[in-house]
Amino acid sequence: MVEEYVREQRAWLGQLYPKHGDRFVVPPTERVLDPQSPQWHIVQIFQDLFESEIEGGEAAQRLADVILPSKDTQILYDNLWGCFFHAVESFSDVQTLTTLSDLLASLASPPNAVNDEVIEQTTMQADSSIVATSPGHNQYPWHPPKLAARKWKNMNAFLAILIRDHATISPNLFGNRIWHAFDTLAIALEHPSKSRLGRNMILHLPAACAWICLARDTVWEAVEVGEEERRWTASAGQLWRDRDGTNIVDERRWAFWKWRLEDVREGSRIDGELADTLLQASKLL
Repeated sequence: MVEEYVREQRAWLGQLYPKHGDRFVVPPTERVLDPQSPQWHIVQIFQDLFESEIEGGEAAQRLADVILPSKDTQILYDNLWGCFFHAVESFSDVQTLTTLSDLLASLASPPNAVNDEVIEQTTMQADSSIVATSPGHNQYPWHPPKLAARKWKNMNAFLAILIRDHATISPNLFGNRIWHAFDTLAIALEHPSKSRLGRNMILHLPAACAWICLARDTVWEAVEVGEEERRWTASAGQLWRDRDGTNIVDERRWAFWKWRLEDVREGSRIDGELADTLLQASKLL
């Protein structure tokens, strides 16, 4: 899996940053990434990380050493996050997703790594799109159904692990991402089967279960405590509104989600593997 990931990263980056002279004489699909390029080194760092040659802290430092001295810092940031997102979408195992969450936390840990007014170029810019906004579910339906569900589940599993393990360390940076849990649960469980979102229920259910199976206690604590003495909110689906539900995420809505997990498990659209996942999530919920 790591070899395939590395090959794919070098392929798309090779079309943009080929070996010297290839850009004008070699078709884009046949170009080879320049081994002397910073992009090559970025991919190599990810490979070393996934093969357990280095840990998240060392990977973050090596990435900083590659990116910050460059005159093309922003381009290299974009390349970094491209490789990062591809990894999050590609790897389903908890160990690798945990490694990625640890890497992101390490990127955010140096003093002044994140500053709303000034990004100091002596530290890594860890508030890029991977933190500020995660990819939405709307980007996945054009994939084949099973692939779309796997990618969307992987993204939510990564966020669940990130918040579970690092929200208390960086509450402003990671903690408020918990709203993704409530949004994903609402989308998966609160819409009639014939509605637009309901027809894509199979896409959303594995992602919703990932939040419960990986970070149940963290999500439940957010339900109980709220945000700055206010309840969290998530747009209410029709099934929840039919029960006089509102956008507020509270214990009553949590109980509804538990009931819905048990209810949809009996549906004809649910295969055996997903049914087992739903059962596990409903027991935890």
